[in-house]
Amino acid sequence: MNKKQWMLVWAIGLLFLSGCATARSIYMNSAIIDYSDGVNLQEAKWIAQKYCLEVGIKDAFISYPEVQEFFFKPELWEVTFRIKDLNQLSYHYKLFIDKKTGEVIDFTYEE
Repeated sequence: MNKKQWMLVWAIGLLFLSGCATARSIYMNSAIIDYSDGVNLQEAKWIAQKYCLEVGIKDAFISYPEVQEFFFKPELWEVTFRIKDLNQLSYHYKLFIDKKTGEVIDFTYEE
């Protein structure tokens, strides 16, 4: 391999290792979720990313979602996307996902 080919392989590998999500990968991952056994933490991330894409929030899938059990309702996952725009304004999206069904129960936007 020449230098250009090695650089290309390195760049692709770096993207792969950084967990860069694409719309295609989000739809592929969410298609393999088995809802019969409930929804685990990783599956909640995929559901949240897919939901954001479907409602037109394209910047949410480039942000790494934070998932935790919702303190007030342990039967829900709380998924948060923290975003900073070019003006350094910070905002976030929160989704609440039912652990048994995978249904998005609530969606909020906060600055």
